[in-house]
Amino acid sequence: MFFPNFSFKVRLKKYILIEIVAFITVWLVFMKDAISEQIHTLLTTSGVIVGTLLFVLCTVNYKIPKKVYYVWFIFALLGAFNILLVGALTPVNYIPMLFFYFPIAIYFYYSQDDNYKLWEINYYIYAAYLIYRMLNAVDGYYMFYATSRNMLSMLLLIWLSILYMVFAKAGRILPLRCIIIFFIGCFVATGRGGIISGVVLLSTFWLINTQDTGRKKSWKGLTIWLLLVAVSCVFIIYVVQHFNAIFEKYLFRFTDEVSVRSSNARLTMWKLYLSQLKDPYVLFLGGNTYKILPPSANGNLHNSFLMVHAKFGLLGFVYVCYSFIVALFQAIKVRDFRMLALIIVFAVRSLTDQVFPAKVGDIALWIFILYSQSFFAAKNYRY
Repeated sequence: MFFPNFSFKVRLKKYILIEIVAFITVWLVFMKDAISEQIHTLLTTSGVIVGTLLFVLCTVNYKIPKKVYYVWFIFALLGAFNILLVGALTPVNYIPMLFFYFPIAIYFYYSQDDNYKLWEINYYIYAAYLIYRMLNAVDGYYMFYATSRNMLSMLLLIWLSILYMVFAKAGRILPLRCIIIFFIGCFVATGRGGIISGVVLLSTFWLINTQDTGRKKSWKGLTIWLLLVAVSCVFIIYVVQHFNAIFEKYLFRFTDEVSVRSSNARLTMWKLYLSQLKDPYVLFLGGNTYKILPPSANGNLHNSFLMVHAKFGLLGFVYVCYSFIVALFQAIKVRDFRMLALIIVFAVRSLTDQVFPAKVGDIALWIFILYSQSFFAAKNYRY
C-alpha cells in the first residue's frame, strides 16, 4: 500500500510544481509592460528563463504530439533566417516568442490543470488592474509606458482564450460573467475595434447561453437569464436617456478626425508594404518594415498577418492563415460556436493592430494553431 501512495504524492508534487511555474510565467508575461520601462528587460529575461523551465516540464510530463514541435522548429528556423537575411525580426522579440509565449500556450492546451476557478480569479484581478490604469491614464491614451488603450481589449481577449481552454478541459463552459468584464473593459478603453469585439462576443455568448437555458429549463439558469435581461433593459434605458454624453465620452473614436487619420495611415502603410511584394526576395522571405515604412511607424504595419509575412516570410504567412481557417471549420464541425466567436474576433482585431507575431498575442495565436492541429477530445468536453 505504501508504494502507490508514494507514487501519488510524487505525481501530486510534480503537477503542483508545474502549476506554480505556469502561474509565475503567466504573470511575468502580462506584467512585463505594465509597471515601468526600467524593469521591462528584467521581467522579460526572467520570463524567458521561467518559460523555458515550463517548456521542459510540459515536454517531460505531458503527451504533446511531435507535430507541435515540428511547427515550433519551423517557425524558429524561419525566424532565424529573417534575422540573418531580412532584419524585420530581432533576437529581443524572437527569443520570447519561442521560450516565453509558446510554453504558456502548450501548458494551457495540454496540461492536467483543473484550477479553472483560480485562473478565473486571476483574470478578474488583471482586468481590474487594466481598467484602473485606463481610467487613471494621464493622457487618456496610454495605459502603460508603451501600451495604448487599443491593446486593453486584446490583452483581455488573450486571457479569454486561456480561460476557454481551462474551462473546456474541466468540462465547463466559459462563464458569461467573463465576457461581461471584457465588454466593460472595451468600453472603458474607447477603442473602436475593442467596442465592436465586446458587443459581438457578449451577444454571441448571451444568445448561446439563452438557448442552453431554454433546453435545460433549470430554475438557476432561468433566474440568471431573467436577471441579465433585467440588467440589459436598465442599461438600454440609461443609454437612450444619456446617449449624447455616452457618445462623446466612449464612442467618439468612431467619428473623430484623429481616428479617420489613423485609419488612412494604416491603409497607406499596407499599400506601401504590399507594393514591395513584387520583389521575389521580399515575397518569399519577408520585408524589413523598418526600411519600407516611414521612421514614424517604427516598423509597425498595424496588421498582424502582414507582420507575420514580414517576419516569417510567405511560408509562415500561409501557415498562420491556414491554421485560422482550419480552426474556424473545426469549431463549426463540433458546433463550438463560442470558440468560433473567439477566433473570429481575435482574427479581425488582429487585422488593424500588431498583436502577433513576437508579441504577447502569440499566446492566443499558438492556442488557435494547436486547436486547428489536434482538437482535444476530452470525455467531458462541453460545447
